[in-house]
Parts: sequence; C-alpha cells; structure tokens
Amino acid sequence: MRGIVIFTQNVRTADEPVSTDTLPPGIYFVRMKGSESVQRLLVIR
Repeated sequence: MRGIVIFTQNVRTADEPVSTDTLPPGIYFVRMKGSESVQRLLVIR
C-alpha cells in the first residue's frame, strides 16, 4: 500500500497480454485505462 508505480506498459489492443512474471510475489492494484474507460483490478501473485 505504498502508492508507487512499479510497472507501466502501453498496449495497442485490449487482447494484448500483460505479463507480471517479473514482479515479486504480493498483492497489486492494477489500473487499466482505455480511450473510453478505466478498469481497476486486484492481482495476487
């Protein structure tokens, strides 16, 4: 809950995969922003 950005990736299409393989185990809050919407996810790795 430190509130820092640790990973950023730009994608061109909604079906382009985003890998979290390089992140250490933990709980992450993910924000995905599109041209018309913003989606927030909780990822447990």
